[in-house]
Amino acid sequence: LKTPLLQVKSAVSLLAEDAKDEELVEYARNATARLETLVKNITLLGSSLDIHPGPVIVRDALEYARRNLGRIWEYRNDIGRVEINLEDGLPPVEADKQGLNTILQLLMDNALKFSKETVEVSAKRSNKHIEFSVKDAGIGIAKDQLDKIFEIFYQVDASSTRRYGGTGVGLAIVRLILDRHDMSIMVDSQQGQGSTFKFKLPAVEL
Repeated sequence: LKTPLLQVKSAVSLLAEDAKDEELVEYARNATARLETLVKNITLLGSSLDIHPGPVIVRDALEYARRNLGRIWEYRNDIGRVEINLEDGLPPVEADKQGLNTILQLLMDNALKFSKETVEVSAKRSNKHIEFSVKDAGIGIAKDQLDKIFEIFYQVDASSTRRYGGTGVGLAIVRLILDRHDMSIMVDSQQGQGSTFKFKLPAVEL
């Protein structure tokens, strides 16, 4: 999947150099970016089954996830909307490094997709754990759908895919990775007022 997709991206880039229809070029680029995200998420879904926990520095994980998100064409102009707030003196967390990076990136991706405002990403102590949260001021989620959004390929409504993009895979991957850590994902949301996703990981006391 990755090889032909890379060839398509290269072809679109070459065509864009001489294209006269900028709108058509942008359409092709955005469609390719969405397909790239889908392929990446499906790949992540498979790799999420195998984790290797160890100490992970919280700030490094958050910054790494934000930088990776900034490399996605769809968010090249939006990454500045991600605001990171950390409590002082946070210890590392016990987690699979790649798994935590994936969780944070997918939650940031989700927040940027459904909100045009600042996305607040924070981490703070919570007893013997570190609590992470990703808050947006987007469209929100109805209460009767909160339990369903973590199901693979689930979409909040049929029009959300057309309006906001997405594949219904990201949140399923988040829950799967946290399941492997014996932790859970929580969400607090109201329609029209945004959503906050939270999860905890054990703190590593040095």
